[in-house]
Amino acid sequence: MTETDGRGLTAIPVQSYDKQVAYIEMGPGDVRIKKDIAYGKTAIFAWDKSILGNDLNAVAYSSDDKPLYKLGYEIINNHFNSDELRWLPVE
Repeated sequence: MTETDGRGLTAIPVQSYDKQVAYIEMGPGDVRIKKDIAYGKTAIFAWDKSILGNDLNAVAYSSDDKPLYKLGYEIINNHFNSDELRWLPVE
């Protein structure tokens, strides 16, 4: 358990169902975490401070370091639903 001194805690579980995904990087620059992830397995990203969804900057990569997905909000007709943070294909 981590002492947070009242600053909050952020934990994001991620389960991969794409065999191309080899690892995920997530978090703001100064506390960015990289974790390998296997098909069907769960990786848990955790920080001892509060991190907003906009600041997660999560990207899922292939084994040859190609970005495959990014965590974000789908924009439809110039609107997004802030309740639906999801993995979106990188174009």
